[in-house]
Amino acid sequence: MIYLVGENLDKTRAHYQAETGKIVQLIRGIYVDADADADANVLRHAIRIATYLYPRAYR
Repeated sequence: MIYLVGENLDKTRAHYQAETGKIVQLIRGIYVDADADADANVLRHAIRIATYLYPRAYR
């Protein structure tokens, strides 16, 4: 699963879960489950990630 800070995860929880190894940070504000296939998740949610990173370009 993809976690986007501000959408489905707050920054405090993201930091804590990343420190405990439950999720892995891909880039600032975007995390994925530690045991998940990160490449597949990124491809599956590419439009959602692009909209998160560049909100004016995709609306």
